[in-house]
Amino acid sequence: MDLITFQLGLTLRYGERIYQFHRQLDGGQVQFEDQITRHTKTLTIAQAVHDVQEGKALVLREGFDPKLPASVAAPTSLSDLPMHYQDDLGRKMDYLGWMRRLGINRGEKKRIAEQIPVVAERIKDASPPAPNTVMTWMRIFELNDLNPAALVSRYLYRAKTRFTHPLVEEFIYKCLHKHYFTRARNSLENVGSMIRLELKKLVLQGKLTEEESKVSASTINRRSKEVEPYFATKARYGELYARVKFRTPFGVNPIERAMQRYEIDHTTLNWVLICDRTGLPLGRPTLTLVVDRYSSYIVGLHVSFDGPSLSSTLKALKVAIQPKEMYTQHASYLANPWLGCGIPEEVAVDNGLEFHSPQFRQVAWELQLILEYCRVRTPWSKAGVERVFRDLDFLHLPSGRVNKPIPNVRFPDPKKDAGIPFSIFCETILKWAVDIHPFHINKHKLSRSFDLFGESLEQIPPPRFLGSLEALNRIAAMSRHLTVNSGGIELMGLSYSCPELFQMKKEVGPKFKTLVKWDPDDLHMLYVQHPLDHANWVPVPSRTPHYANQLSYVQHRNIRAFAREHFKEIRGQEQLDMARAEMQEMWQSRMIKEHKKLDYKKAVQNQGLSSSKIWMPDQEIITDVQYKSVQPTLIIPEAKVTLEEIPDFDGFTLY
Repeated sequence: MDLITFQLGLTLRYGERIYQFHRQLDGGQVQFEDQITRHTKTLTIAQAVHDVQEGKALVLREGFDPKLPASVAAPTSLSDLPMHYQDDLGRKMDYLGWMRRLGINRGEKKRIAEQIPVVAERIKDASPPAPNTVMTWMRIFELNDLNPAALVSRYLYRAKTRFTHPLVEEFIYKCLHKHYFTRARNSLENVGSMIRLELKKLVLQGKLTEEESKVSASTINRRSKEVEPYFATKARYGELYARVKFRTPFGVNPIERAMQRYEIDHTTLNWVLICDRTGLPLGRPTLTLVVDRYSSYIVGLHVSFDGPSLSSTLKALKVAIQPKEMYTQHASYLANPWLGCGIPEEVAVDNGLEFHSPQFRQVAWELQLILEYCRVRTPWSKAGVERVFRDLDFLHLPSGRVNKPIPNVRFPDPKKDAGIPFSIFCETILKWAVDIHPFHINKHKLSRSFDLFGESLEQIPPPRFLGSLEALNRIAAMSRHLTVNSGGIELMGLSYSCPELFQMKKEVGPKFKTLVKWDPDDLHMLYVQHPLDHANWVPVPSRTPHYANQLSYVQHRNIRAFAREHFKEIRGQEQLDMARAEMQEMWQSRMIKEHKKLDYKKAVQNQGLSSSKIWMPDQEIITDVQYKSVQPTLIIPEAKVTLEEIPDFDGFTLY
């Protein structure tokens, strides 16, 4: 048992943080100092003692290494000892306590021998120990920091030997494997009968004696219990039944603190949103959540409209890592702080394609994360985020809701009744994630997520952050191989170009294909990879910034779809085809087929539309050209040009 003295050298461990005694303050307060961050922790003496007694803080030895130890041995519980071992320990402690009361050291054999009859008479010990035995007890007790558990007889922890013949042991395991741990699911009683019949055959063969072949039913039962219950159930009932029966959210290492394990998943919400800027329906949003497994606290979220994707996953993870002040500083409607920032230790995900992508694994390498892929059809492996999704559908909005089809029930079309602006919806989700969900009382733990997460933050090491977000943003972007030509880069009707792209064409060629990435939430900029230097990415802005600025990929796609439907309704293609047919008829009828006399009057009226002077009356055609000398206006003399006769060429017709 650890004894606490508030003096220099006292070291306490809260979770994974090491606090060393710094000084004592007035008013019964003591101050501890974190050995990593030098953060001071002020407690009252009563509170510090209570934390140690309740197991919230562990007392480390004086002069302990300030670095985090691998493990700290908990004090041995003596209440679980058998009664006769407790009586024996009490007898030893009576002798040692009397010697320590009189101040007798373990080397004073003569004084120890004088006091042994006194103690034996007091406790009515019929067979008192020898002086050397008491000296041995005193030496063991003092060398183990006065721990009474060191005096417990080692016979309690002896390795028990089996008296069954090795051949019988081998035969029992073989029969259990062959007849009991099978899908036939034979009972132990039937298997015991088979074992005894087979052992009789070994007796007749002379390999065993009659006494050695006797095996009780309890022995067979104990041997069957040596197999782990999961593997035994799997062998008898199948793997699926065993997984369901032994399901648990804990792995090899149980979750004991915040930021130890994050869980990420997506869900499609039952509402249709509209854009605040354009008024166009955006569709059903996909919500990506990052939930802390220890406290079920939401540490990151992202709303997207392109379904579960790598981009939405990485953006939600970026929100979880970044400090939350940048997202909540203008949210005056929030009543509580949004806790949680920094890189976690591991991330649990399902088997979606975005989680198995090389880009996501690359992000895990960059962030030094441990990825855990849950088994298929085992939602309890990431039960924290699944429970959060279950509690999300409490909102009942008057419009824009998608309803499940029910026979003979007609619901309004959510696309026509979409009355939820995107900005208001984001505010609602943020309010739910910060002020509502963390304050639900968990019926299993009888605590709130906000309290669990906040208290655990004080017991874990300082968080880690990203030094730059550029690499993460580039990985999270959408990508495609596009052609770079004289007009720059074209992406779904949007044109992008810049002088740096012109310089790239000088180095590579006038036309080439390369990898292009863009942010699906903002199309004002593309990132073009240099074909010769893959580490070089050139940002290329849009040539129509008034349209592409803050324009999402989904919005642009919806605008193009709306325009395409609009031109179908007004017969835009038919009008174009009719105009082309009329123009071609004008060419065929007036220029080739009819060979009518040219209308010079119309030509004169239309010649202002062209720089050509072909259509002119005969009297205005100049046939005699007189050349006049022109005095040069430059100081440098002009070169003389000799007039040569223009040769005649035969005409031809190209069919």
